[in-house]
Amino acid sequence: MKELDPSKLFDLFDKEEEIQEQSVDKKWISKDNPFILMGMVVRGVENFYILEELHSNRNHKEDLNKQERRRVIKYSYYKSLYKYIQRINQNSMLDLEQCLIHDLEIIDLALNDIRTTFESYEEYEKCSTIRDLQENLQEVSHLINIEE
Repeated sequence: MKELDPSKLFDLFDKEEEIQEQSVDKKWISKDNPFILMGMVVRGVENFYILEELHSNRNHKEDLNKQERRRVIKYSYYKSLYKYIQRINQNSMLDLEQCLIHDLEIIDLALNDIRTTFESYEEYEKCSTIRDLQENLQEVSHLINIEE
């Protein structure tokens, strides 16, 4: 098996970005597609819990230092996921509909988990943004169900 050169690993991503910039349908491929943004949030929360489970199975001892460190890691990780949430245009019904391609129940679970984490750090502006997104998604989901 050929060894992977760490210095060239991220060159692959640079090439991918160049291809995306040349694409005709930039909205679908771009970083601002609401379906992709919401997918990053939902999958990000799921991945966090998978990694946490793998880590806790490896280290059976749980002391207070490790619990606090995990809490800080979770907060830091969710701050990066929050950047995806901010990029979703909550004023666009089309964007919210694209978010709802993902299951609303799963979206709510992920957003609730992120919101409660921010509440524990008293970052209420972020909580408000997440709550507004949840309410807007609920409203659009209700409108879609009425039309069908």
